Amino acid sequence: MRRSEDIVRSSGCDWTIVRPAGLFDTAAVSDYRMVAGPRLPGRFTSRADLADALLRQVVDARDARAVVEVLTVEGVPRLIDILRKDTTPVVTLC
Repeated sequence: MRRSEDIVRSSGCDWTIVRPAGLFDTAAVSDYRMVAGPRLPGRFTSRADLADALLRQVVDARDARAVVEVLTVEGVPRLIDILRKDTTPVVTLC
């Protein structure tokens, strides 16, 4: 990741690096924080919030040449909930 970011930074292009936390699913965009600069406290970003943040970056070009953190602050699951979902075995009956 660091090497990729170094390549982007030295490209001479206008760029924005967006760093979400651990991803989880939600039905809609919720309350989230997007900040260029120091790391935000938190563990998770919903995929809907990440998509909204990416679109805002493209449309507004508000954080050109910056690293942006995106974290969901509303309806965040507990770590155990994420682990349960990701490790639940799938059984198919024919």
